[in-house]
Amino acid sequence: MAFTKASQVADLIRSRVIPGVAVSIGKATGAAMEAVVKGYEHPPDGMSRRWRVDLLGPSGDLLDLTIASLRKSGFQFSGEAPIMRGSLTEPLSKKEVAQLRASKREKERKIDQQKNQAEAKAHAYAEAALVKSELSNKISKLEDELERLRESLDDVLLMPQPRGVQGPAGKDGKDGRDGEIAGLSDAKLQDVGDINNRVPEPGDVIMWNGSVWEPRAVASVAAGNFGGGGLPGHAPGDNLFYVAYNGRWVPLQVAWQMMLDGGNLDDGESDSLGNYQLDGGDVDNGTTEAGLPLETDPVNGGLFVCEDGELDIVVDDTPPNP
Repeated sequence: MAFTKASQVADLIRSRVIPGVAVSIGKATGAAMEAVVKGYEHPPDGMSRRWRVDLLGPSGDLLDLTIASLRKSGFQFSGEAPIMRGSLTEPLSKKEVAQLRASKREKERKIDQQKNQAEAKAHAYAEAALVKSELSNKISKLEDELERLRESLDDVLLMPQPRGVQGPAGKDGKDGRDGEIAGLSDAKLQDVGDINNRVPEPGDVIMWNGSVWEPRAVASVAAGNFGGGGLPGHAPGDNLFYVAYNGRWVPLQVAWQMMLDGGNLDDGESDSLGNYQLDGGDVDNGTTEAGLPLETDPVNGGLFVCEDGELDIVVDDTPPNP
């Protein structure tokens, strides 16, 4: 009967040795004389099982009796005390041989499978590295080609470009022909880009409003605010009379309408914005009265009066016809 367990071998040894010899499995316990069952192995032929046993103890009669008893059971020993190496070889049954061979083939199959997998991975890594290297080379070549094309394009742009056949001339435009300046006889002021398109009235002038030129009436220009304190700049040169009023130039006619009325010949009085009582002159006696005393000689039909009540300006010194 072939042993399949270490405990079976240990029981065999116990049945063959004398008392006082300890028997253990795998590891020694430290007894004075001890047999330790270490396990088994299969020889290369695959037809047997070999159990390994160490016999530990000093040389002497007890050691010699133990070796002699175990040899009768098929154990073989070699070496010297205190460690003797022993073995027990048993033939395997046909079933065990078949199982052992099947197990061996399965192990070999798994080893081959692992080997093939390792080789496949190595081959895949090598192919990936090769593809990566080829792609890197292609990219480098494409970059070089792109740089070459850019340089060629720059060279072409620097070269004089050929001109094709000149096409037919287009229709005349309102701005002229072939780049020539258009005639000014039909030009209008509104053709300028920064001129307001409002239709001007007779007597208007062109004035800059801060963004475009636009037509304005002379009176509105004169009444415009010149900004800041003190006297305004030069009066408009339009052959009209102006007076400075509240920081701006006002036409004399407008100022007169703002200050006085024409007077009432019936009651001899006239109103101004300053509430001065003025008249339009007395035709019978040739005098005029103001809210303030007059110091100058009366003038028939006087019209201008200063704030101090003095008549300073003579409009007409010719007596009226009776």
